[in-house]
Amino acid sequence: MDCEYWKEIVRKLWDINECGRATHILSALLPCGDKLHNLRLSKNALDETNLGIALDCISEDKIIEGTIYAYRDWDAQPSCDLILAQFDQEKTEKIFRSIKSPEEKMRLGVEAFLEDMSE
Repeated sequence: MDCEYWKEIVRKLWDINECGRATHILSALLPCGDKLHNLRLSKNALDETNLGIALDCISEDKIIEGTIYAYRDWDAQPSCDLILAQFDQEKTEKIFRSIKSPEEKMRLGVEAFLEDMSE
């Protein structure tokens, strides 16, 4: 496993010009569907995805925070939703609330995600 590769992908989540590609790579092999709360994989199944491989090198908190920043790119939003669906909803909300002055797109994206997870 090339942890440097995955660290670089996660670093790109903060870059508005690169975050779409980064979220697409991290969300590859994650399930899609119309109900986000039904998409969370078991630990064993998650290990077989790009996100699971990245989690062997980077903390959940760092990936969650970067994914929240990636919501600034509307094209990345579906991938952001799939990524965040793999984590605890309360943890995502806590990390979001710790971000000082989030941009409007970040706020709207995370609020919509949290609402979808509650349905």
